[in-house]
Amino acid sequence: MTTIHQCKTRRESKMKLNNSLDLLFSITTRGNIPVDHAYSLYGALCRVMPTLHEHINILIHPIKGKYTGDGHLSINKSSHIRFRCKEQDVSKWLSLAGMSLSVNGCDLLVGGATAEQLISASVLRSAFVTTRNGHDENRFRQELARQLSDGKVVGETHILARKTMTIKEKKIVGFEVVVSGLDAESSIRLQEHGLGGRKKMGGGFFLPFSPR
Repeated sequence: MTTIHQCKTRRESKMKLNNSLDLLFSITTRGNIPVDHAYSLYGALCRVMPTLHEHINILIHPIKGKYTGDGHLSINKSSHIRFRCKEQDVSKWLSLAGMSLSVNGCDLLVGGATAEQLISASVLRSAFVTTRNGHDENRFRQELARQLSDGKVVGETHILARKTMTIKEKKIVGFEVVVSGLDAESSIRLQEHGLGGRKKMGGGFFLPFSPR
């Protein structure tokens, strides 16, 4: 992990990486946040950065933390807010540093940003992918196949655990998804564009994955 001015380039292949990258904002808090916090986080971000709602070329990953066993996460030194955006848009989001966010009643202080370029990994995982009519697994599978084909992503899709996300007291159904057998180009495309909807709430956000 490096500063925004010194992006470290990490590769599994020698292909030239695209102009997307991840911005990781450190966070501190004295409280815990719910595991299901993606909608609240997005709302908090929009309150301090109103233009976020208008941008389509951005994906946001929920905060990772240590599970406390009661439906909540404790924040630690490795916790952060991850933005995936175009390199030319980085300056639009750096103002988040130093802001205070209220996520499900928990006050978070956002620290500085570091940057990571995308890695072309052969196996990628998203913790939550949702599509229209996604509660029907067969239709969900068909829609993923269509989106992967349209995006010229070639790989094998594995649909794992069924999950839900809460948005305004409504449960949105989705699935944990792993895509394997990706070549370098397909891997970068999938990470850059994601799959499905709710992409500013972690939906379809893919990261390199090493099965245990």
